[in-house]
Amino acid sequence: TRFTHWVESLLFHMTFFIKELIFNRSEAAWNAIKSDISARRNLYSLKGDIDYPWHRASHQHDYSRSGLFVIRPICSESSGAKSWLSEKDKIAKSDAFMSFDEITLEIDWRDIQPKTCLSPEAFHAEVPLNILKYAKALSETIGSPVVYYDACYWGGKIEHELAWVFGEEEEVIVQLADSEHQSQICRVKPTSETETKGDVLQSALAMLDVDMSSDFFLPHTRGFEWIESKVR
Repeated sequence: TRFTHWVESLLFHMTFFIKELIFNRSEAAWNAIKSDISARRNLYSLKGDIDYPWHRASHQHDYSRSGLFVIRPICSESSGAKSWLSEKDKIAKSDAFMSFDEITLEIDWRDIQPKTCLSPEAFHAEVPLNILKYAKALSETIGSPVVYYDACYWGGKIEHELAWVFGEEEEVIVQLADSEHQSQICRVKPTSETETKGDVLQSALAMLDVDMSSDFFLPHTRGFEWIESKVR
């Protein structure tokens, strides 16, 4: 029926998956990924002043002094996001990335309790282990932080949001499972766990020297023209 189609259309436009690796632009970063086919064909460069009519002063942000590299969207075959991501996004299949089986994560999955209605198994399928190992190896190679960011908006509300940061110290920043507000997060490190007020993405990108005064990040809006930032 017309009503059913309207509901489906509304749900589609309010459902949004973000799955990507984010790190600062540098010669070392470029040298590390330029020969990696999976990373190279899904690489985007965000740099310079942002020409955008900010609707709120608090939304204004930058891309850090050096700019950002983003590899996106990364998705496993078992991910529920696969059918929602647009064909024009040219999905980077997680199992096509270089394998780093020898890499060991310092934080155990079982220590992560995100706000999500997914089962632990389904949630873990959304964040492939091999991509986390790839991110850690990349961080060690380029000598600077790499952020794996994974979020799902369902019907306009956050279903889950996680940032796994690899730098001098491994850290996972996640929206609390029992939080009624998006401003309550948990920061998990190998030897500590802290609950605090804050935003997942804002906290993670601060480690890349991105200045954000709110949770608004322009590239994570549905209308953002990623193609204009594609690295050819």
